Amino acid sequence: MQEELSDLDELVIRCRGDAARTYIREAVACYKSSAFRASIVATWIAVLYDFLDKLRDLEMSGDAAAKAKLLEFESARASNNWKASLQFESTLLEVAETQFELLSPLEVIDLNRLEQDRNRCAHPSMSSSSEPYRATAELARSHIKNAVTYLLERAPVQGKAAFDRIMKDIQSDYFPRDCEKAVEFFRAGPLARARQPLVRNLVIALSKTILGEILKTAERARMFAALNAIIEMYRQQAEGILRDLLPKLVAAQSDERFYRVIFYVARVYGTWEFLGDAGQIKASNYIENASEKNAFKFLPYAIQVPQLKLLANKRLVEADADTLARVIKICKSGEYADLAIPIFEKAGSFRRAEALFEDLILPQAEYISAPQAKRVLETFCKNNQVAYAVRVPGLYLEFLQATNRLDSELKPHWKKIYDLMGKEESIAGSTLSAALKKRYEFK
Repeated sequence: MQEELSDLDELVIRCRGDAARTYIREAVACYKSSAFRASIVATWIAVLYDFLDKLRDLEMSGDAAAKAKLLEFESARASNNWKASLQFESTLLEVAETQFELLSPLEVIDLNRLEQDRNRCAHPSMSSSSEPYRATAELARSHIKNAVTYLLERAPVQGKAAFDRIMKDIQSDYFPRDCEKAVEFFRAGPLARARQPLVRNLVIALSKTILGEILKTAERARMFAALNAIIEMYRQQAEGILRDLLPKLVAAQSDERFYRVIFYVARVYGTWEFLGDAGQIKASNYIENASEKNAFKFLPYAIQVPQLKLLANKRLVEADADTLARVIKICKSGEYADLAIPIFEKAGSFRRAEALFEDLILPQAEYISAPQAKRVLETFCKNNQVAYAVRVPGLYLEFLQATNRLDSELKPHWKKIYDLMGKEESIAGSTLSAALKKRYEFK
């Protein structure tokens, strides 16, 4: 019994509007006093006040229909037109469902029962003239819970209006591009306590857009952030939707655009298992056999999917420098240094040496091992296209700063570079020489 009362107190806290919260608090107080008829009457009044609060919120956002409905209520109240007031109250649930999409048909059925029970409790004519209507504790508690869960705790926008508003937010340049911030954003809006149809429609729309449309990088990042945020907020619902949806979307994806499926399973957490057997087999075959042109697009993402990483790494061994550079940029680790260093060692021109170092070596410098770093330093001394490239000494200075954890092991190799720059005046390495002299006290 104590647990039930605690649950009811929590429902009071979850109400959004002050007026509705006041009446629900009164309904709970009546319930605790075993005044169950009064509890049901107060619950219905809370629904009425909450609907009015939602209309005011919608009016402030520019909803003309909400403004007209409020004028209807205020006009009836100001003129003391009780017939019009009763009409407003009797059509409240229908209007909330059909005109403003605040309620689903099933929710309206339960709240219609609340309205009927309220009439039985408040009007003697609705029950026997000799015996008053006797409401039960279970009935009163059920009505309080339904009122809060279906209406009072929710933002004033649901249904298509909420869907349109949320999609518009996601398309804004200012929508967050990471999941955590997107969750914070959604918790302040219509998704805070969304109905299942809204969650379903958003998951489907975002998935279809990501897989079916050509998106700019920033736009795609916002879409992924939004989808991951929705999954985090409503995991059970969203995973059920994806389990049914993804096999169909994957089956409909063309071979030419199948790399988008790889993007999707890499960026939407845990969705590999929802592809189904056919989708997983096709994804694996795609990684093995897709063209080099498409490999540039999908390999950086395929290696982020545990079930595809082995196949992706096999493709990466044969990939060109541009594809490898894209993988390194996205993955941010030293895992691919052994593939990158041999390419850099064979740089055939000044500009190529600069580009390879900047794209393949520097992004991994923070994670690179001592033997790998030694090879990078030896390349400076062995390949003139590296040593005499104008920007290379400056890039090696960045490498020096990023590998300071390896100072003692790399000192002899840095000494060779320092001596070479001292002998060859045409190497533009004065800044690097000064840094090495200061770091290692070279003479």
